[in-house]
Amino acid sequence: MQSIPEGIAPKIQKLTLIDKNMSKTERSVIDGSDQKLAKRMAREAIQLTLFAIDGLEETMTNTIDLLETVYPESEMTGGKYRPAEYSAAVNLRGRLVRAKKHVSKLLDK
Repeated sequence: MQSIPEGIAPKIQKLTLIDKNMSKTERSVIDGSDQKLAKRMAREAIQLTLFAIDGLEETMTNTIDLLETVYPESEMTGGKYRPAEYSAAVNLRGRLVRAKKHVSKLLDK
């Protein structure tokens, strides 16, 4: 299982505190001096999102491996029967991979 990289936890706390302390007006109006800060915070938030997606993807891969161990492919059914949990885990992992690809594109901008 992934551990939180060095320096990520303080960033999470900082982003949370800044967000909680900002009024609605402050969130909607960002002047030029705060624009760099806002961009940096957005970039850090995207990186944290990617970190979370990576962790979820790893968890789903482990879940799939476990389900494959518990429910081996049956020769009688041509290897096509697995419980619904297996299909759900595979589908979720696929969605996480696609989400990671889309979120990664945000970092390129």
